[in-house]
Amino acid sequence: MLRLHFLHHRRLLPRLCRCAWKSLTLFLHESFDRIDIFPGGILVPQTFGGMANWNPHVHALITDACWDRKGNQFAMSKISDGDLKVDVSDPLEWIARITSHIPRKGAKQIIYYGAYSQAWRGRERRQGILPKVSTEEEPASSVKDRSSSSRRRRQQWAVLLKKVWNIDALKCPKFGGER
Repeated sequence: MLRLHFLHHRRLLPRLCRCAWKSLTLFLHESFDRIDIFPGGILVPQTFGGMANWNPHVHALITDACWDRKGNQFAMSKISDGDLKVDVSDPLEWIARITSHIPRKGAKQIIYYGAYSQAWRGRERRQGILPKVSTEEEPASSVKDRSSSSRRRRQQWAVLLKKVWNIDALKCPKFGGER
C-alpha cells in the first residue's frame, strides 16, 4: 500500500530518507546509550528493487563512527551483506519497469545528513572545529609546483596533449616561449 503511495506522490521520497535517518540516529543513540553523538550520512532514495519492480527504499552511506560535539569519536561494528537474487523477464516489461523510476526534473536525488550536512559543517566551522574555507585563490603556479616531480608530471601531460590534440601545452601562446 505504501509503495503505490510513493509511486503517485514522488515528492515524498525525500521524507522516506528523513525517516530512515531518524531511525538510524535513534538506533545509534540507543546502541551507544548516548543522545549527544552524531554519525555522518549520505542517503539516496531508490525506487526499484532487484527485479526492477517498484520498490521505494533508501540506500545509505553512513560513517563507521559517530562523534560528539567535542569531536570525540565512537566506533561502530561492521554489517554483513545479503544474498543475490536473479530475475528473467520480458524485454518490454523490463523497459516499463526501468522507465517508471526516472525521477521528475529537478528532483533532489542525494540528501546529506548529520556530519555531512551543510548546516553541520557551517556550525562546526563557525565554532572553529573545522578549518575555515579560504576565500583567496592560490596562484596557478605556486612555489610547491616548481619541484622536479611536478615539472616531470607537467611534461608527461604535455607529451600526451601533443600526441592526442597536436598542441604544445608548454609553449606560451602569446610569446612562443616555454612556460
